[in-house]
Amino acid sequence: MADKAATGQQQSADEIHRLWQRGSTQDRFLQTLSNLLEQMYPNSKLGVPVTLSTGGMLVSGQLISAQWYFEQVGQQLTQAPAPAPAFAKITERFGKAIKSALDASNNGENQNYDPNFVHLMDAKFYTPGQQPIPSQQGGILWRGRISAVDGLTIGGLTSGM
Repeated sequence: MADKAATGQQQSADEIHRLWQRGSTQDRFLQTLSNLLEQMYPNSKLGVPVTLSTGGMLVSGQLISAQWYFEQVGQQLTQAPAPAPAFAKITERFGKAIKSALDASNNGENQNYDPNFVHLMDAKFYTPGQQPIPSQQGGILWRGRISAVDGLTIGGLTSGM
């Protein structure tokens, strides 16, 4: 399989399935979904509704690209009182670094680009018998390690309370 990747030959669906099922600490499906969102940004600001099981709780929101996440964090920080605007420049640089890595991957310079973090907007945290956090109408921006995700459901949660 490594030879095919090195020569640029396309992997079969069975080979891809075997790779995804290996005992990796990273969820290959979640990495692939995150990577697809990166490649579509900024032409498409698409969010995929997901619910993640992590650390004994559920996190539900819209899976978005890292670039879009850092753009939104930067916007939030520029609207905050000082010294937060200085942090907006830092998040802008992170966004540019991610775009640069993605561009290198798309140009064949880094064929193995796999995201290590998942980015959600409108995220809410759910624990049994409790109101979602935050309980206001919208959620928050959230970033977590893909290796810390124990489970994934396509689709979001809504509070029935």
